[in-house]
Amino acid sequence: MLADEVKRSQKAAVMVTHDKRMLDLCNRIVYIEDGKLSEIGA
Repeated sequence: MLADEVKRSQKAAVMVTHDKRMLDLCNRIVYIEDGKLSEIGA
């Protein structure tokens, strides 16, 4: 529902989760590991 609302309203959303099933809904994925940000595929 959140992904549909974001697309409909042309807004951005930030999701923080440990649930890797949500990755397919995201355009951009940023990881925090050992206090450092990293982005896969950037």
